[in-house]
Amino acid sequence: EECPYWDIRREYKDEGEAFSFATCFFPDNSSLKDPFWNDAARGVFANVSANHKPTLADWAIWLANDEEIDKRVVGTEFERILSSTSAGLRSSVISHMNMVARPLRMMPLSPEGRRTFSVRDWCESRKGWIFVTSKPSYSEVMKPLHGLWLASLINRIIDHGYRADLPTVHIIFEEASTIIIQAFHTAMVRLRKTKTPLVFAIQNFSDLKAVYGEKAET
Repeated sequence: EECPYWDIRREYKDEGEAFSFATCFFPDNSSLKDPFWNDAARGVFANVSANHKPTLADWAIWLANDEEIDKRVVGTEFERILSSTSAGLRSSVISHMNMVARPLRMMPLSPEGRRTFSVRDWCESRKGWIFVTSKPSYSEVMKPLHGLWLASLINRIIDHGYRADLPTVHIIFEEASTIIIQAFHTAMVRLRKTKTPLVFAIQNFSDLKAVYGEKAET
């Protein structure tokens, strides 16, 4: 079994947790001229996630059909943001959300015949290893999900604090250094308090700086 079924609904309990989860999906990006678009995409994703509990199969359909998202934000603050009268704003937010549509479609959309996995559940017991990888031909399209899982794992470990009964080691190899990981800079400081070793293996420091900018110095 190469990949279990990822039950994305298990990753959050309410809209607040869903928004934190969404920041891993849509990380800060200094190249964006207006970060509002990114933040709005997080808000829409979190609101729809918390209120409608979509599966991966649901997201695969909804992100490919804007009207499905429209139906699910009626009566919320995001209805105006996605209004057809604000075509430019709507287009920018939807395009940001569509960035995750393709990698989500690469995942198994049905749990049939597969084990079910979520970062939240794994962090409760921490049994076995998690390998976040992909075939070379899929590496580019899967980068948003790789970044999401790594960031989500780091954030969950930090939330749990020091657990002597659940030792954990994070090992990130060179290829992962090209992925923007929203929580990585925080992890470098706060994982120490959880006594969680963090190994980042790269060959060229400039690769790290290209992704993290000035934060790479620390």
